Amino acid sequence: MVDFHRATALRGFDSLLQTLGASVGDVELVDLPHTPRGLEDARAPAGAPLASWLDAQCSHEFAREAEALLRGEADVVFVKGATGLDIANVLNAKILVDISAPPTDRAR
Repeated sequence: MVDFHRATALRGFDSLLQTLGASVGDVELVDLPHTPRGLEDARAPAGAPLASWLDAQCSHEFAREAEALLRGEADVVFVKGATGLDIANVLNAKILVDISAPPTDRAR
């Protein structure tokens, strides 16, 4: 089984580090705990208040990364897409490299 989220993050870190003239071997990677969520996980217990049900529906794709930054367990995290931009804005995080930008823009 392939952990797509981890593979995507590793590719993102590799792209970032190449831009800086470094490699993945030059940094310490921190694996964040991950429990895949399925449909059963998205159900609040029977009789739970509406807020609990909504909370179960809306877990943020990059919550683990945000928590790791806030707790000081990581200095840099990989996020992508609209949800990644959303969490970066919520945290007022600095975007180091936008790997979706053309290579000439990344070098700036």
